[in-house]
Amino acid sequence: MDSNKSQARWAGLLYGTASSLAPFAYLYVPDRLLVQNDALATADRVRASEGLLRAAIAAELYGVTVLLFATLALYELFKRVDPKMAGLMAAMMLVSVPISYVNSLFHIAPLVLLKSPAIAAVLDPGQVAAQVTLFLRQEQNAGNGWNVNAFDLVEYLVL
Repeated sequence: MDSNKSQARWAGLLYGTASSLAPFAYLYVPDRLLVQNDALATADRVRASEGLLRAAIAAELYGVTVLLFATLALYELFKRVDPKMAGLMAAMMLVSVPISYVNSLFHIAPLVLLKSPAIAAVLDPGQVAAQVTLFLRQEQNAGNGWNVNAFDLVEYLVL
């Protein structure tokens, strides 16, 4: 019994830790960087707050990595109750991990766009700013502000 209780606490701690930085990465940072209806101001904010955007990327990747371990801990906890359902739960959670890693590219793209001299030579500042804003909004929309799921991937592939 103590083993189950200890394992449940560990799994809960991992799951809580995985989502602890999500409000920062998905709510606070986009709110600080995005300027409504002004792509140039958004690009200026990203340039001025590059460290903030990098911290959001790190928080996002950290949370997804910890979620991987939380999934394994939850699977180990629930497999004694119903192995089939535990496997299904783990599979559904594990599908979101690579999707979330790919989703983090939406945070990385604005940094690449603003730092690359090759892009600056080809596109004017307004075009770069529009793409920076697009990627920041796509990242925000991809997970509906909290988490990415398989339905978002299907939506992007179909639409």
